[in-house]
Order: sequence, then C-alpha cells, then structure tokens
Amino acid sequence: NALVKAGVGHVSFANTDPDSRVAGKGAQILKAAGIGVDMGAGDAQARELHQGFFSRVVDQRPMVTLKLALSANGFMRTPDGASPWITGPLARNYGHLLRAQHDVILTGSGTFMADNPSLDCRLPGMEDRSPLPAVMSRLDVVPEACKLAARRAKTSQHGFHYVAMPELTPKAVLADLAERGMTRVLLECGPVLAAAFLQAGLVDALALFKAPHEVAISGDSDISCMGLNLATDFSLRQKLVLGDDIFEHWQYQSDQEAA
Repeated sequence: NALVKAGVGHVSFANTDPDSRVAGKGAQILKAAGIGVDMGAGDAQARELHQGFFSRVVDQRPMVTLKLALSANGFMRTPDGASPWITGPLARNYGHLLRAQHDVILTGSGTFMADNPSLDCRLPGMEDRSPLPAVMSRLDVVPEACKLAARRAKTSQHGFHYVAMPELTPKAVLADLAERGMTRVLLECGPVLAAAFLQAGLVDALALFKAPHEVAISGDSDISCMGLNLATDFSLRQKLVLGDDIFEHWQYQSDQEAA
C-alpha cells in the first residue's frame, strides 16, 4: 500500500512469501493499482539468504548449519591434558561470529557434560547477539555449577531452552524449535549427534574449520565416523584463510541441483 501511495511505476522482487497469510497478496495489490510487477530476479540467491525462513515455513523446521573444527588427521578433539583448541584464535573468533548469525546453538548432552560450554558469542560488543542455547538430552535439570546456569542467572534476554522430550530425535527437536519461531540453528556437537543429523538429511550447510596440524590420537578419526559425504552431498561456496587455519562454507545440494 505504501508503494501504491508513493506512485511507484514498477516493482521487481525475488520470490513469493511462502506464508499462506500473505503469499502473493502484495503483488495483487500492486497489479490492481496498475503497477508493473516482475517476480524471480535473484530468486535462488534470496532463497539461500533467507533459507531459514523458507525452511521453517515450508518444511516446519529451521535450517541447520553443522560447525566442525578438525585437525589435519580428522579429529574434533585433543588428547587428555592438551589444550582443548583445535584451531587458532582468528578461526575461533569467526566461529563466534557464526554464533551471532544463528537463532539457536544446539549441542548434545555428551558435549555439554564433558566441556561445560557457555554457548554464547564472546566477540566484544556482540555479546547481546548470543544465540539461544539448546541441549539435546533426556535430563530435565541443568547442573547449577555449569556455565549455562550462571549465564541464565545473569540475563533474561537469552534464556536457556533444555530440550527434553519423549521422542528425542533430530527431526522432533527441530520441529519443536520451529514452533518456537527459530529459523537458523548452529549445530556444535560431537560426532555421534552430528552423524544422526547427517543420516536424517537435516544438515543444510557445513561450517568447516580445518587446522594444519595433527593431534596425537590413534584409531578411527571423528570425521570418518560421521558418514559425511562432502563432495557428493555438498558444494563449496566460500573459502577463507584465517591465520594458520582454513574455513570452508559448504551448502547442501539436492539431487536435482547436483545433476
């Protein structure tokens, strides 16, 4: 209506809002007022940029970005007694920027109990952009000594949502988060939970941090246990050099896109 009132002569837009409450109604108003309308310019780019919104409305789940930090020999962890960091400070800061770009940061009970993470954005000046922390666990209490409990006591702006439900599956958890209005989930977890999301076909993008050094751990690597078909199922969209580390953004591609 504002465009009609302004006397605009022509409007181009990327795609129709999938929300049935408004889908196409704006274009109808413009056409009725004699304004030219074109749809489709930048459609694919807009759908990727707003992928979380489309996923929540159409598929009833938020989009999922799986974040992985890997050593050169494919491990997501370091030996007991060693520094817990796989990557350097620049890569870790970029990881915090990713947190600020998502509504929810999701982890598993194993990571939660082993690492006691705070699951927040710690970039100076962006602390208020921290995502909502969520833990997949059948436990219904949060240990009072954990960092998340302390964080919850300090602020009410970003509450702690502890996912505890009879059907504790990736699909059920994502459906629950979608009902809460969440559009973008950053999955920071161990290889077992990551494999569950991958096997269910619920990973839309990969945020892959690759360190140049190996860690002194024997046995099968964490990445080999996850069932990740990187070259087959994903396409590389971005590559950055972050100090000694490499960051890669991979986007899931459907069978049609791959063809």
